[in-house]
Amino acid sequence: MSLLPTLLGYHRGFLYSNNRGRFIDWTYLNGDKLTSKKAKIVSQVALGNTLKDGDFKFVFIYGTNPAVTLPNQSAVRTGLSRSDMFKVVHDTHWTETAKLADVVLPAATYLEKTDLVLSDYHRYCRLSNKAVEPLGESKHEISLMHELAKELRIRDEWVYEEPWEALRKTLRFAFEEGSVDDLFNGKIMKLRSKPKTEYQTPSGKIELYSSKAKEMDLNPLPEQVPLGELENGWFILLNSSLPNYTHSQFTDVYGPIPQTVWINIEDSNTLGIKDGEEVQIYNNLGEVTLRAIVTNKVPKGVLWTPRPVTGINGNPLNSLVSSTSQTIGKGPMFNTTKVKLALRKQERCE
Repeated sequence: MSLLPTLLGYHRGFLYSNNRGRFIDWTYLNGDKLTSKKAKIVSQVALGNTLKDGDFKFVFIYGTNPAVTLPNQSAVRTGLSRSDMFKVVHDTHWTETAKLADVVLPAATYLEKTDLVLSDYHRYCRLSNKAVEPLGESKHEISLMHELAKELRIRDEWVYEEPWEALRKTLRFAFEEGSVDDLFNGKIMKLRSKPKTEYQTPSGKIELYSSKAKEMDLNPLPEQVPLGELENGWFILLNSSLPNYTHSQFTDVYGPIPQTVWINIEDSNTLGIKDGEEVQIYNNLGEVTLRAIVTNKVPKGVLWTPRPVTGINGNPLNSLVSSTSQTIGKGPMFNTTKVKLALRKQERCE
């Protein structure tokens, strides 16, 4: 689909979030320029198994709620419950992950800190000014890191660089008109972007034939991967976000994410499931209890649920998602999950 505009003669034509198309010095901001060592990166998709196997003895978690959002929740929660692993969570809310922590540190909300947010989808930006000073013992992430560094007796000067000075260096060539000072003075700024004729690909061209894919031993040309036939009794489980929620956030404002699953009318008739009944969706990884909504909005053989719902039985939806990552991009396989479906009280045997 993304190559169709190219075939019609348009430049790019299909927008991807790509920070290499801007003039922002990310390597300075993230510290890549400070070392030649390769950082150890752990896949979030497979993090459950990593935690369960005890590969880490200390875990610091901020800005995320892995005890709900990550795949293979049984492994994630088992790992976070290990007695030989020390868990620290820095958060604004008493999340499911915070309840599994050894220490919980209160974080400052967006109303308690001045920040700069850059969008992947447009080029305009301005400072987001704090409304109040941090309340209680809440701390900004950067000030917390500075305090921890001092306790660890880290003396490297760059660790304590004033954040806005670091941002000034990162953005010195970033804007079409004006400077970082204009940004700091409250002006709305527009980011520069590289020309439409310049492509951030290995060849510098639009690649219908992908050299990167070939390096990964994949077909370098676009192909439709066969979906295959579902075995009798199995469903494809799809899920997507609802407008009121961002991942697992805002349940304190709008209440719990609806504990529902959409089922096609034909499938409901075959299984004897009525609208509003409690059902269990399950596979070899776990089971989740939800309330059935019988509808023609999903095709036969497909189920849909809101993301990331926690079931009536307390199990999160991602209990059903495996730790296997996608071949391209290594992302989670949220929408390639196969499950079975049954009435809640019905006895089942595999």
